[in-house]
Amino acid sequence: MPAAAERSWVHREFWPARPGVPVRFCRRCNAVEPSLEEVQNVIDRGGKPRRHWKGACGFASTSAMVNHMRDCHEDALPETVSTERSTPSKSAKKVDLQLMREWVIYLVLGCLLPFRLVHNRYVKAFLSPRLPGLGGKHALDLEFKAVMQDLREKVLSMIRAARDSGCRFTLSADTWKPKMKRRKHYLACHLDWTQKDWSHTSVCIYVGVAEAPRTGDRYTELFKKALESVELTPEHIQASVSDQEGAIRKGLRGLGAPLIGCGCHCLQLCCKHALPDLKERTKKRKSAADKLDSDSSSSDTSDESSSSSSSSSSEAEVAEKKAPMAPGGVKGPKGDPASVECKAKLKESFSRYRSIVRYFASHDDMYNEMYSAAAQAEVPCVAYQHETPTRWSSALLQIVSVIRNNVRKQVEAEMLHYERLNVTGESPLSWWRSHEGQMPVLAQFAQAALGVPGSSAALERLFSKAGLFITRRRPRLKPGRASDMLFGHANVQ
Repeated sequence: MPAAAERSWVHREFWPARPGVPVRFCRRCNAVEPSLEEVQNVIDRGGKPRRHWKGACGFASTSAMVNHMRDCHEDALPETVSTERSTPSKSAKKVDLQLMREWVIYLVLGCLLPFRLVHNRYVKAFLSPRLPGLGGKHALDLEFKAVMQDLREKVLSMIRAARDSGCRFTLSADTWKPKMKRRKHYLACHLDWTQKDWSHTSVCIYVGVAEAPRTGDRYTELFKKALESVELTPEHIQASVSDQEGAIRKGLRGLGAPLIGCGCHCLQLCCKHALPDLKERTKKRKSAADKLDSDSSSSDTSDESSSSSSSSSSEAEVAEKKAPMAPGGVKGPKGDPASVECKAKLKESFSRYRSIVRYFASHDDMYNEMYSAAAQAEVPCVAYQHETPTRWSSALLQIVSVIRNNVRKQVEAEMLHYERLNVTGESPLSWWRSHEGQMPVLAQFAQAALGVPGSSAALERLFSKAGLFITRRRPRLKPGRASDMLFGHANVQ
């Protein structure tokens, strides 16, 4: 075939040459031609356009464009053009896309192994004879982007179907920072809900870097952004779950949904405050006897100074000041000495328990709203004001109170029927799946309640896996790539 004819067909398959751009782009690989600014940015960073874009060939080399068409678009070759290269190319081997996809799913996302593993010469020497379709880092990066796009579409389709069927969602959120010199705070968000077939579903909808300032308003913006990415609004959220971090709790309250504390964290806090320390603290606290000695010595010195400075004080006042103190540091002879000593020993424990109860009481998010709503609707409300050790059980009591306050004949009949049934020996989801037709109203409440996770342990497990690969030994790992790997790892399980 003449060279002029060869140039005529191949030039139609590539975008025209532009001044200042050393490459031409294939029309089939790049439906939209990269702009001059994008190409110049790649060149300024020291990169090569041929490695950054697929189908980029030197504009002065017609043979490179023809060879690209032979390798990637063999069906578009004219009949007069041979499909074989005149000289074999090192990169002419066919890459098995299914093999690269499985590498991404099982090794990169499943095991969180680095991308450079496919470049390791020992790994290539071992796998190349056994896996002839194994590609390089560029092919792995392209397949990684395709897998991530498929995962995001899969998560979006699941949430769309659940939203259209009337399911209510629960949002869980938590942050984590690695033990590195340049620390980035990573924010992860999970959605939990119960399907209409009574199967519990949990997916990760967002993993990203939370930049400073990390305030409650900033977290509210990030949560709304995460919900918008899956086509949801704060109205679709029935509850939110988080640990004891104040900024995240404030951000979740900004969504307007009831906030439930993580049951695991609350149980851990109760044990931490109530149980004695496993190890002795470095700064020891003064015992009651030490306080008694210090108080008596201070009172003696003050009495001596006062008697030396003021000689007009009466003997009765001096005797009253030097009167012995009761055990536990309580002045005066009033009260039973045994009870005074017991109170002194229990004072520290009671103050600690009182602070715990005061903390949970001050963070009660549902009582006032429910009571005011019931008063406006003129519905008799009997609120459970008893604070339980965990906020999860407090929320359960509030849900029970809401159910019992909606006193209707159908609900009363279903409650009586529910009390007569045997509800033990079976999981709640399977039990309600078989008894939904008998109690349709209570089933709606049960479906909403069972969609709320008892803790944010799923996020803690995800960040535990993040600590295995976001380390000091991988300083070149970019936050965007790390976020995508965490998102993929949470959704491929």
